Amino acid sequence: MPHDTDRAGLRVLVCGGRDYDDRDAIWRALDALCGDMTDEHPMGTVEVTLVYAGGFDRFALQVDGWAVCNWCQVVEMDLALALASLRPDLVLAFPGADPVLLSRARAAGIQINAVGGGDVG
Repeated sequence: MPHDTDRAGLRVLVCGGRDYDDRDAIWRALDALCGDMTDEHPMGTVEVTLVYAGGFDRFALQVDGWAVCNWCQVVEMDLALALASLRPDLVLAFPGADPVLLSRARAAGIQINAVGGGDVG
């Protein structure tokens, strides 16, 4: 369910396996998402929220790199807090995404866009 329109930007929860580092697939999916935005969500107002367990994470590095190049905010957040506190408009799920997170997102009625094939929960 989308958040209130008075809140800033489109909130996208991006998740994937720690070792998933297909730069082309990650960047292409994030570029496509921004290209699909309406005037309500112009470039620069997308809040990309990265969910991961911490430590050196190849997936996180790719998402961070894309966000920096596209002037998007990255909020690193614990999995247990992500859905409740973020209230995302959608979840962009790459291979290796946590099945518990995806199950909770589905139960909350949040749209899930699966990217890159493979098991996304």
